[in-house]
Amino acid sequence: MDPQQLETQSSRRARPIAKLLIQLIGFLIGLALLAWALRMGFSSENQEQFKTLGNAPWYQVAGLVALALGTLAINGLVFFVALLPVRRLGVIDLQAVSAIASLFSYLPFKMSLIFRTVYHNRRDGVPLFTIAAWFGAIGVLIPAFLAPVFGASAIRREIDLLWVAMVVAGVAVIATAVVLLSRYLGPGKGLGRLQALADSTRVKPLGKFVRSASFSQLHAGVVMLASVRAVGSNAVLRLTDIALHGIRFKLAATMLGVELGWSEAIVSGAFYFFIGASAPTGSLGMREGLTIGLAATIGIASTDAQIDIVAAIAQLVTASELPAFLLGTGLGIVWLNPLKLIALSRGTNGTPPPDGSDPPNTPNSSNTPNASNNELPSEEPAS
Repeated sequence: MDPQQLETQSSRRARPIAKLLIQLIGFLIGLALLAWALRMGFSSENQEQFKTLGNAPWYQVAGLVALALGTLAINGLVFFVALLPVRRLGVIDLQAVSAIASLFSYLPFKMSLIFRTVYHNRRDGVPLFTIAAWFGAIGVLIPAFLAPVFGASAIRREIDLLWVAMVVAGVAVIATAVVLLSRYLGPGKGLGRLQALADSTRVKPLGKFVRSASFSQLHAGVVMLASVRAVGSNAVLRLTDIALHGIRFKLAATMLGVELGWSEAIVSGAFYFFIGASAPTGSLGMREGLTIGLAATIGIASTDAQIDIVAAIAQLVTASELPAFLLGTGLGIVWLNPLKLIALSRGTNGTPPPDGSDPPNTPNSSNTPNASNNELPSEEPAS
């Protein structure tokens, strides 16, 4: 065999190993950040706060767990409304999948993403490229809707009517821009524009790809973002989620007997959520450590004692979500049927969806000649 071919094959084998190493290193960094946050959170300066926590009323503890359940439910609804322009899945099924995936989000190697992908591809029959487009559409909207919150908080240091107006106006402008751009590139003329752009590059494989079934499935992401209902619902849900995260930080501070302003609580909660949603190596430790870093950077915590308090608040918020995630995961497994979940893990398909076809107004594969479901391989690996 040609030495160059051997080198190419060797580099291809090395890529997955390198990715796994990066994931593992990121996970270890997250654990180190968690240990650092725990050390600060349980410092001697915070002993008085934790004594106060021991005397916290039961309804505050229950409220903190209930708020975590609320963010869990909103997360499931976000996935439900995002896919609606292309495909309708069961809302309770999506809640169950999101609950299980949220628990997996603590782990490295993108276990949460892998679980969602495997489940929706094998159990619901959603093509892999459509799943990628679906997740991508949600991913685009997260920073888009968080930006006005951070921007308004940078200008206004308190939560008032002007702050609310700035956030709502910013989200409305961004949502409108996303919908208009997506409609410009959407089905019909929009798809023709993308094909013409590909043709102008004179790269034949690219021109062929934009006319393929796979690209049609990827283009479903544009269809999702072109929907006023989907993007508008996503905006409302995301702002509600940010508010719940802010209330979690405010309530945790109250339970510890420390003062935390609403503006600081909202910013901390929003950033805590953003890190959890975007961390590629698992959220464990990353959210707490980077939220503490943000608090120190923007002046929420300017002294060592204040940084320790923010660490304690972040740790309490994380601790309160674990029982919520465990409860949600348990209910989710029961709802989705444990035997069918085991079948998925073994590489066999679950029950096919009652309606495997996509709506006729979408550019998806089920209505495209020679389209593939891009199903994950169901064979068990050779031993």
